[in-house]
Amino acid sequence: MAIKNPIEKQRAQKQNRKLQLIESKCTVREHVRDGIAAIAYTYEMDNRFLAIAYKGKAIKPKWHCFYKSPEDRKIAIERFFDNLANEQQLKEEQREGKQKKRSELAKRMAPGTLLKGSWGYDQTNVDFYQITKKFSQFKVGIARIAEEEVPDSRQFDSCRVRPVKDKFISQEEIHIITGFGIKTSLSTLRIIEPDSEHYKSWGR
Repeated sequence: MAIKNPIEKQRAQKQNRKLQLIESKCTVREHVRDGIAAIAYTYEMDNRFLAIAYKGKAIKPKWHCFYKSPEDRKIAIERFFDNLANEQQLKEEQREGKQKKRSELAKRMAPGTLLKGSWGYDQTNVDFYQITKKFSQFKVGIARIAEEEVPDSRQFDSCRVRPVKDKFISQEEIHIITGFGIKTSLSTLRIIEPDSEHYKSWGR
């Protein structure tokens, strides 16, 4: 259905967009596609076939062009919606992939699981943690545990260390499992084996 006085109609919309370069005397038509958060408008001016398209709630248009024929304009609009549909599908697939990765990691994190984080600029600091409790699928309690130096590993400015399971040196903290591990203020903690060895340095 034709929409007259497009400027007034746009002002009434929640997006508060303004059709650019369209005089109120033009007849403007809306084009939408189910499931796609976008809209295109077509109109004619000075014997030219024009279209303007918006994505989501943006006030600035994605494009505003004129075409040689209504058919060319229609093709451009369909391509616009097709591209957005493909983008949306890709984002959904990526979101599902991240959720799957997070769920798989959460299954591996149970009470007793050891974690390690490292941080530092001119030195490599290592922190070991142990999961103390699991409150829900993605919510766990963790506490820092002690480390021990690997015999005969000390160098001038470094050594290798390993975690000491069940030897807690901090209070329990509650954290959320992400797709990459458990994020603390200093680093992201990742699962390690109890007998694993890790490089540590203190600079020169």
